Amino acid sequence: MAQGPLIQDGALDEMNKKVGTNLRLLEIKRATGATREFLYQMESPANGCNELEYLAPGRFLVIERDGKPGTDGAFKQIYEVDVRQATDISRIEALPSTGTPKNVKPVIKRPFINLMDPAFNLAGPDFPEKIEGLAIGPKLADGSHLLLVTSDNDFLPNQATRVYAFAIHVE
Repeated sequence: MAQGPLIQDGALDEMNKKVGTNLRLLEIKRATGATREFLYQMESPANGCNELEYLAPGRFLVIERDGKPGTDGAFKQIYEVDVRQATDISRIEALPSTGTPKNVKPVIKRPFINLMDPAFNLAGPDFPEKIEGLAIGPKLADGSHLLLVTSDNDFLPNQATRVYAFAIHVE
């Protein structure tokens, strides 16, 4: 999955301003090399997508986020994405900037973890701009699984890398 829309999919307007929300999610079958593409629709052209984490056949976690640090950051969401009923769009040369083309079913997105939720006490002046990593860890004693969510410091020594841990339930 690309971080943002491709140029042929209406990523930018004539002033090179980000306007697109339609991303392509590429599936490659390891055994055969066969590919399919699916439509993922972001919540805003200001957002980007980072990291896919496998949950089960056809189901993944995806990070969708704005690129703003600290108190300017307003959108850092992890979605559960289901591609099982989505249309293969690999034969569509160009997607519209927004909206769903006729006869296309996009992936299903369900909010999974809103990192800006006050219940987690993460948002604030020190919250990183780039939440970019996901890893599902071992099963915990209560039957849930460990989910690690990481930030990217772009190798800047004065910028911390953060690791957040959540107990999640995976079906």
